[in-house]
Amino acid sequence: MAMARQILRRVLVAAVLLLALPVLAAPPAPAVEASMVAKQAIDYYRHQAYVASADLYRRAYRIDPTKPEYLFGVGRSEQKAGKFKAARLAFESLMGLLPGTDPYFLKSQKALDEIDAVEKSAAPPPLPVAPPPVAQPPRSTVEPPQPLPPPAVVVVKTVETLPQREPVAPPPVVLQAPRRLAENELVPWALVAGGGALFIAGLGVSLSTLADAAAWKRDSGTLGPDGKIVGTNYQTASATVTSLNTRLGVGIGLGVGGLACAGGGTWLLLRHPDKVALLPTPQGLLLTGRF
Repeated sequence: MAMARQILRRVLVAAVLLLALPVLAAPPAPAVEASMVAKQAIDYYRHQAYVASADLYRRAYRIDPTKPEYLFGVGRSEQKAGKFKAARLAFESLMGLLPGTDPYFLKSQKALDEIDAVEKSAAPPPLPVAPPPVAQPPRSTVEPPQPLPPPAVVVVKTVETLPQREPVAPPPVVLQAPRRLAENELVPWALVAGGGALFIAGLGVSLSTLADAAAWKRDSGTLGPDGKIVGTNYQTASATVTSLNTRLGVGIGLGVGGLACAGGGTWLLLRHPDKVALLPTPQGLLLTGRF
């Protein structure tokens, strides 16, 4: 008997479950689905995704057209997105469905006023209208007679005789004496050229000596355990130092001598050349010179 009761109980539970399956598998009611879509639209609106919010509000209103707030959400989202034409259509459609005392009717009217204000402020100012041109009276083509020119008056002036002046002797003509290049400029140019060559030679000898001295100083910097230079002896080191000093002295002497020769040649070139003057006199021309 107990076994029969258990079997009957299981059959009843299975029947109840089979009857509940169509109920569980049935789609949600339109109001519930529209509410879920409207919640998504609100999230998009809060994140300033106004185009997507308008599409979701429009979808929710198609599912459940009994909710005027969905159509108002369409208009507000389009207004925020800058699509004033679509927003105006949504608000006017909602106002046509509601009485004038409904809160959404009043909100829609306020939103339309805001759209009108924005459009008026964004509209360009009207262009100024130019005044019509004023007709000018026709000018007379007859010119008045021109007055005759006055008769010419001839003015005769007396010519005054200018006082005669004594002739002034012309300024002396200065003749440049011919320059003798072989005697006057050959020696100075030779001194300048030779002095420059000596200076360059002395500079080259001095620089090469300093380079050799620096290399020898690096090589002689290594000392052995006994405190002496490694790789050389006293005689070799003394001869090397003497040779370097001699070369440096020769280079300095060549440079100083070259500068002296070049300076002397330059001084000779800067001297003023001799001049010859030719002066007119009552007896003739007088040739004078300055040496």
